[in-house]
Amino acid sequence: MINMERIRRRSRALTAGLPQCLQTGDVAAFNVISGCAFECHYCKYRARGRTPPDKVVFYTHIASQLAEELDELAGRRQLPRMVLFNTISDAFFGDTKVAEVARDSLAHLFAHKIYVNLSTKGLLPRLLYDIVAQNASLITVTGSIAALSESFQRLFEPRVASAEERLARLRELHELRVPVRGRIEPLIPMENDSEKEIETLLGLFRRAGVREVVLAYLQLDRPTRARLRHKLGEVQMSMLMPWYREPGGEPTMLVDRKYRARKYLEFKAIGQRLGVRVVVCSCRNADIYTGRCFVMPARLEKPARSLL
Repeated sequence: MINMERIRRRSRALTAGLPQCLQTGDVAAFNVISGCAFECHYCKYRARGRTPPDKVVFYTHIASQLAEELDELAGRRQLPRMVLFNTISDAFFGDTKVAEVARDSLAHLFAHKIYVNLSTKGLLPRLLYDIVAQNASLITVTGSIAALSESFQRLFEPRVASAEERLARLRELHELRVPVRGRIEPLIPMENDSEKEIETLLGLFRRAGVREVVLAYLQLDRPTRARLRHKLGEVQMSMLMPWYREPGGEPTMLVDRKYRARKYLEFKAIGQRLGVRVVVCSCRNADIYTGRCFVMPARLEKPARSLL
């Protein structure tokens, strides 16, 4: 059971908590709520204690606050080029009031012609369909699905809607000509990273209209490791931890570099066969890849500055 606390305002509607690959651009982050109703066991934000367990803080007036901030920024000619919608939380967990505030917030962003990258592990409410369809040139909706298996969901993300429901929403958005992308994260060795599982999931993304999928393996820092141990128990952790140890036996945050590189190449080849471009998240794999894994249309990229 999730407790929802309602608060009128926060310090700022637009914030700077961004992935590493976007920290050099005119990009801002935006969240309607703090905390996340999904409570995924692998969630690094929950593991770091950003909000108490089983609690969501809903900023009831954040849409009007956002409008004020955007008008102020427009007056100073400092509007962001792009906004990431849902970064450390997910607004789409089935609450109508939260969805309505999300819709109003999108309306303000679109009114200023700001491009939106909206990511969700939930079900995008149909009451948002009209506004995103009317502004399809200003948004990309990314649906995050870690696995198709019910056992994976029961073990790692028990409060998340089924993969079938999420794929259906992506298909509906695609039929409305809204750009859609996929994300497969976190990949966990021996849990959801077999070639067969990835091929099936990529094929279903393809049928839903998705032509580009980002993926990344789980990063297991100390707080996340402690959270997983608490949620999964020692037996399950004893099967997971060998993948996150250095040759000397010390715990490490990343799965072995060679293993990840090999698997990513396999997944890219599968995607190529299916007509799906597979993009590896560079923020989660800085030791292998560089670049940007978020959509930023060319017209929004800053022109190169000449040196005088």
